[in-house]
Amino acid sequence: MASAVNYPSLKIAVRIAKNLQDEIDFLYLEGVDMNTFRRATANVTTKSRLHEKCASLRWFLKNAAGIPSFAWPDNEKMAIGQALIVLRNNHIDWF
Repeated sequence: MASAVNYPSLKIAVRIAKNLQDEIDFLYLEGVDMNTFRRATANVTTKSRLHEKCASLRWFLKNAAGIPSFAWPDNEKMAIGQALIVLRNNHIDWF
């Protein structure tokens, strides 16, 4: 992802895709292990920063539930994030 350093829109696209990955992981955890899901949800609500919430979720997935984290390669993250940005810009009113 070094090439994205000089392109803020690519960094944003990658961040959007990473956040989507976290949501997919969290939904998967809910379907697989409800007790761990509840503990993770309670723990995440104690965090104030988004990166802390994501790190907490990843910890619960890996250590408490033994579920490997879902991840797209960087080039796919950029493509998915950019597609979601275009979708949002083209189909959702700004105001």
